[in-house]
Amino acid sequence: MTQTTFHSGHHRRLDVLAGAWETTLIALQPDGSTGGVSFASDVYTWMPNGHFLVHEVDAMMDGQRVRSTEIIGVDVESGGFFSRSYDADGGTSDFTSRLDGGRYTIRGQSQRFDG
Repeated sequence: MTQTTFHSGHHRRLDVLAGAWETTLIALQPDGSTGGVSFASDVYTWMPNGHFLVHEVDAMMDGQRVRSTEIIGVDVESGGFFSRSYDADGGTSDFTSRLDGGRYTIRGQSQRFDG
């Protein structure tokens, strides 16, 4: 769904993610060296009324298919975003993220993304 009005300027900033993306991920090992390469299809769509962005993930990571749904919301106080991801195996993960210009960073307890 295309948003034409936004609840805040923070919601408007998040709209840059809306749409379908083909993503290549390069894992980093704890020592900083590069690890495996993974590929994902990511689709971001706004929920009705535009308060939350839904992120559908279909990826191949380490030879395994990974599927999840993430719900992203806006933390107007901090200018950042929060999310919870639900995977196909029944697991959940919580994240915080930021958009600074064209850079998107995501932080979770055991996962992070910078791109």
